[in-house]
Amino acid sequence: MEVEDDEKSKQLILWNVCNPFIDTPFGLEVRTFTFVGRTLHFHQRPWVEGAKSIGAVLWDAGYELARYLERHFGEGGLRGKRVLELGAGTGIVGMVASLLGADVVLTDGDEEALTNLRRNVEANHSDLRGSVTVMPLRWGEDSTAVRELGPFDFVICADLVYGSKEEAHRALLATLRELAADASLSPPARHQMAIFFAYTPREVSREAVFFHRARRYFELIKVPSSTLPPEMQAREMEIFTFLPKELNNK
Repeated sequence: MEVEDDEKSKQLILWNVCNPFIDTPFGLEVRTFTFVGRTLHFHQRPWVEGAKSIGAVLWDAGYELARYLERHFGEGGLRGKRVLELGAGTGIVGMVASLLGADVVLTDGDEEALTNLRRNVEANHSDLRGSVTVMPLRWGEDSTAVRELGPFDFVICADLVYGSKEEAHRALLATLRELAADASLSPPARHQMAIFFAYTPREVSREAVFFHRARRYFELIKVPSSTLPPEMQAREMEIFTFLPKELNNK
């Protein structure tokens, strides 16, 4: 009887990657997904209440953004492109970009997340198409070492405003503006830098301040939910494309 009740309760839960029946402290330490015919394995440290780091676990926005890139660009669609991921966590989005042909730089400011990120890159190295580099980066701090690997065609961000204070939001926006400025100074072929930003609303009033500030410098274009995989369309999940306004006005 308990099993039946448990199964019924599972059916009432909206689809998500971080299913509470799976990602418990005693749940899966490795998640496996298939993108463009390739199987990727992601080590994670399931989050528990009070944990200092939330970046070493796979969150829904990362998975959804990875699926969006797969649908939007298709196999080989990012060949020859340079992609930077901020707050990469497990690395799922950036590694899918590599599967699609991009040369990718994965960054995070959390040491625990970086350790797990390097492990995941090593675990999937043989299946990746483009090059993948892992580097530390704290938003708002000196980003010269990372920016020297650019300019980047795309910057990808998944769930970066969750649990962050206003100072972190300002620092994130400062880093995004630096990257956009680098792209604007590069040869014409690089002028189309875009930011893909996946977001799960949680602390709405605080997060609204970030988006209000972002609109000063970027045009925010919401991806229609109809373009997302069917199982995700019922979720409170949003994906935006940020386009630097300075570039749009040229």
